[in-house]
Amino acid sequence: MPSSLFGNTMSPSTNPSPANPALTNNLQQIKSMMNLVQGARNPSAMLQSMISQNPRLKEVMNYVNQNGGDARAAFYALAKQKGVDPEQVLSMLR
Repeated sequence: MPSSLFGNTMSPSTNPSPANPALTNNLQQIKSMMNLVQGARNPSAMLQSMISQNPRLKEVMNYVNQNGGDARAAFYALAKQKGVDPEQVLSMLR
């Protein structure tokens, strides 16, 4: 399971909030990666390159692939398992 998706910053009772510096840092890193991929000429190739160079991203992609290949469903399932409101995390990424 990709603990790196939420980092070691969340326990079942932890909710995402700007007051959690480790989570805020993780979210900033995710936003930065999203912006890089979205701005690339070939986003798919860039994402594949990032995955091959970053073991944490590879772990996340393996988790997604092991759970049917649907990143959204895997994210929501992991959030539920960790006791995290996925909509709150997504709103922080917007």
